[in-house]
Amino acid sequence: MFLSNEILEKKTISIILLLSLTLHIIASFFSIGWYGADEQSCVLEYLNSKNGFESNRCFYNYQNEDLITVQKIRSWFQPYIYFIISKITYPLHLFDGFKLTFILRLFSSIIGFWSLVFFYNNTKDHFKNHYAKKTYFFLTFLFWFFPFIHARTSQESLSISFLFFSLALYIQIHNNLNFKKYLLLGFLLTITFILRYNLGIALFFIIVWDLFFTKKSIGSKILGYLLILFSGSILLTIELFINVWGYEETILNIKDLFNLIIPLNFLIYGNVNPNMSQEPFYWYFIKIITDFLPPTSILILISILFFWIKKPISIITFVTLPFFLVHSFIGHKELRYIFPILALSPYFISYFLDNLNNIISNKIFLRKTLYFLFAVNLFALIFISFSSQKNQLNILKKIVNDENINEIYFINDNDYIKKYESLNPFILKNITSNFYFHFHTIKLKERINENNSKLIYSGFCRAGYSIGACVKKEQSKILDNKLFYKLKFVSEKELMIYLRNYKDFNLSEFNRIKLSNNSKEIFILTKNFNTLNQVKAIENCQIKYSNYPSFFSNISFNNINKRISYFSLFSCK
Repeated sequence: MFLSNEILEKKTISIILLLSLTLHIIASFFSIGWYGADEQSCVLEYLNSKNGFESNRCFYNYQNEDLITVQKIRSWFQPYIYFIISKITYPLHLFDGFKLTFILRLFSSIIGFWSLVFFYNNTKDHFKNHYAKKTYFFLTFLFWFFPFIHARTSQESLSISFLFFSLALYIQIHNNLNFKKYLLLGFLLTITFILRYNLGIALFFIIVWDLFFTKKSIGSKILGYLLILFSGSILLTIELFINVWGYEETILNIKDLFNLIIPLNFLIYGNVNPNMSQEPFYWYFIKIITDFLPPTSILILISILFFWIKKPISIITFVTLPFFLVHSFIGHKELRYIFPILALSPYFISYFLDNLNNIISNKIFLRKTLYFLFAVNLFALIFISFSSQKNQLNILKKIVNDENINEIYFINDNDYIKKYESLNPFILKNITSNFYFHFHTIKLKERINENNSKLIYSGFCRAGYSIGACVKKEQSKILDNKLFYKLKFVSEKELMIYLRNYKDFNLSEFNRIKLSNNSKEIFILTKNFNTLNQVKAIENCQIKYSNYPSFFSNISFNNINKRISYFSLFSCK
């Protein structure tokens, strides 16, 4: 049951739930691409390899095109689930990467929405006054973060959903021993752990809290732990066999077995990488405020700290505070690592307002501030639900699907391009898009004269030493303006991409290109703001496809036009 009519009308409840579910579905459709590199390389690329396509999997290290080492610290469990879905839904996608990822995002979003409903129903009575209860309902189902995170195919997405299931079920049964529900709890806790090993910290402290603060007898507690261990062991055994399938290895002795116990490998090797950036202890405090939708992020951080101080022995504190502290002491930090804590923001904010209700109700300024922050949240909710994470993929898709485009000039100011980034436009921030486009061959060549060229690099520019090798070869020769890519897709389409570097691309440079090209229509692709404006200034060059409306380049406020990641294709006649 949801809130009673005394707090919210059933019609209002139904509308909000329907709106939340609709926005989850919309985000699944529009949220193309990846938020973090791991979402692509550690999940979808694993799936891509099992579906029979070339892939660039994380922790698979290549020397040129030869696989040399595999660091087994990633579970194949989630890719396996997606593999099963991809096989069942094959007639709906036919291995089209865009259609398949929509199906996977929709699957993740529906599970995420379901987890919100389940968590809300088991925690809604934690608040005293009607204002806080209303706030909790609206924030739970209209928090900007949820359609975004639930539409991800990342480990963070599904692990947070199953953390919500686990925590809600535990809150429901923690003072009573129910055999079936404890077996289910063991399953949910274990799947949460398998999906994101870091969450083992939070799950461990659920057991610690249960040991010291529940009313069950010692015998009931021990029996409950045995039930959790039993169902959890079954799932961990299943994961082991999935990893055998994923890594394509056999278990012949104890050493082989330990090599495929991925949680153990992750614990030993997962955070040992000297190339990762190192941040100070307080980094998360700053990052929450600056990157988690300011100014609402200020209220979120205050609410989290307020809850930890006021409720030090709450199960929510035990789940979140140790998790936060451990990640604060780890040198390498990314905001997504603490997404499980930030996902509980509606709970923290509602508790904060529940305790300050008397102050807020008597202060018009405070009420208006909260209304303003909620309005910011709603704006972000709509914007993010309709946004793409990598809208460059939409432009690349149009280029590939356009039968009239067989060659393009990729023109940029090389000072704008990072030295570690590939110049291949189909590699976005060194993450391959092969999952979406399925290349057959990729060849980097250098033009010698009008009729001859030599091969510089052939391959998929994969992780490990290969990415460094092919990027260096691109960068070392780009200033000569003689490099080009020859891409051949599984669909048999071929696309020539001529790499050009100009500090100042003007009409005379364009005419040189025109003279060397017999086509009536020349296509120019750029991701550089200066080059974008220079091409726009050339007569008969019109934007054909762009990831942002052209007027964005004229918005100079706060340097918005220079900070946007453009990806625009021009048609020049």
